Amino acid sequence: MNWTDLIKAVKDLLLSKDLSDPSIRLRALTNLDGIVRKSYPNIVNTPILLLQKDKNEFKAQLAKVQNKTVLNGAESSIVNNFYQILKASTDDANK
Repeated sequence: MNWTDLIKAVKDLLLSKDLSDPSIRLRALTNLDGIVRKSYPNIVNTPILLLQKDKNEFKAQLAKVQNKTVLNGAESSIVNNFYQILKASTDDANK
């Protein structure tokens, strides 16, 4: 799975959920996409590498890049979606 596919999969997931305001998480997705593209080109080039990073550590790194102490709830949820979709794609590939 490439980075563009991952972003599309997260977007599709968000739009399929019964969220009261999906635009909040879609903005978080756009924001994190830009940050990851700028700060983590190795993950953009090979998204599966993200699974080698501890999720909470990655969240802390993303927060630090934004000069925050923690990600907001929407951003944290998007990172969870990254891991969920990447893990599912590797599980499917191993079947």
